[in-house]
Amino acid sequence: MKLNDLSLLLLHTINERAITGYDLTKHFNEKNIREVSHQQVYRNLDLLEVNGLLVSVEKEQQGKPNRIVYSLTSKGKRIYEVFIADEATKQAANIQPIRSFAAVMLQLGNMRYFEGRVTALSEEIENIEAQLNDTECAIERLHLREKLLIRESERTFALEVLESKLAS
Repeated sequence: MKLNDLSLLLLHTINERAITGYDLTKHFNEKNIREVSHQQVYRNLDLLEVNGLLVSVEKEQQGKPNRIVYSLTSKGKRIYEVFIADEATKQAANIQPIRSFAAVMLQLGNMRYFEGRVTALSEEIENIEAQLNDTECAIERLHLREKLLIRESERTFALEVLESKLAS
C-alpha cells in the first residue's frame, strides 16, 4: 500500500494515542498541520483499516452517537516505523511536479484572475501573520511559516504578472 501524506499523518497521530476521526480532523486543522475535511480523514482511515494498518472500536456514549476510536495494529506500527526509518529519506529527494492554475491563467491572459489573486492572497497573508503572533507552539509556528512563505511567493508572482503586462 502506498501511503499519501494524510495517511502518514494519521498513522503518526494514532501511533501517539488512540483517537476518533472527528478529533483527528480537529487536531490537524487547529494546529495548522494540514487543512483537511472530515470526508478526507474518514476515507483515509477506512483505507488504512481495510489494509490492516488500523483497527477501530466503537465506544458507547450516553445521549450521543457512539464514538469510533482508531488505533494502530502491529502491521500499522511496523509500516509506520519503516517509513520513518527509511522511506522518508527517499521521499525527501522526490520533488513533485508543480501543477499551477496560475500558469494556466497566465497562458490564457486572464489579468482579472491575478488582480483577484493579489487581493485574496494579501488577506490570507494577514490572517497567517495574526495566527503566527497568537501561537507559541514551535511546530505550529513552523507550519504557519511555511504557509506564509508559499502565499507570499504566490502573491509576488501574481504582482509580477500584473506588472509585466504579458498576460494581456
